[in-house]
Amino acid sequence: MKQDIDRLMTERNLDAIIVSGPDGLTGVNPSWHYMVNGEHLQGLVVQRRGEAPTLIYNLMERQQAEATGLALIQSDHWNMRDLLAEYGNRTEASLEWHRRVFAELGITGRVGWYGTVNSSQFLAIVQGLQRTLPDLEIVGEYENALLDIARRTKDATEIAHMTEVGRKTCAVVDAVRSFIAAQHTRDGVIVDAQGQPVTIATIRRVLRGALEAHNLDESDGTIFAQGRDAGIPH
Repeated sequence: MKQDIDRLMTERNLDAIIVSGPDGLTGVNPSWHYMVNGEHLQGLVVQRRGEAPTLIYNLMERQQAEATGLALIQSDHWNMRDLLAEYGNRTEASLEWHRRVFAELGITGRVGWYGTVNSSQFLAIVQGLQRTLPDLEIVGEYENALLDIARRTKDATEIAHMTEVGRKTCAVVDAVRSFIAAQHTRDGVIVDAQGQPVTIATIRRVLRGALEAHNLDESDGTIFAQGRDAGIPH
């Protein structure tokens, strides 16, 4: 649970954590999704031990940022355009942006960094920060990472969300089942009321419509397959 994060930071001797966020629309990022309460946006979540987390967000995503319920700082508070003009290249400008974020928010000591990021860019930033900020130590975790442990238990709000999503998912499955059951067969082929073959694409459209009707995301796609294809769905 989120209330365990501070205790886990103490146990691991972490002074702060950083969570980087692509929004999960094009890839799975459970740590980011967890910290921003499922909202679709990009940015950084910064949390010092003993303090509430802060979200650094892009102005274009201010509504999603507000919906997270986190303390907010707009990313242009540290103006990247000015930094690019000053430093002349994106690497040094991004490094300076992070240095200023860390300095203003008091991020020092042992810092755990989580989330899904471009590994090459991430390494460039981490190496630059550790080279120029001697009081900073970026700590990596491979197994049983702090946020993985926190996510293993759920509070009442999370359980309520999971229950609601489960109910909606069952309704989507039932909508697809009911559609298929209402069709007919002709010469071994499933056809609709007009006698047209019911294809996998037809079912996918029904599935997507049901997901939208119940306000569910299909960010990573849903597999629907039959016959031979059902044996190798991936």
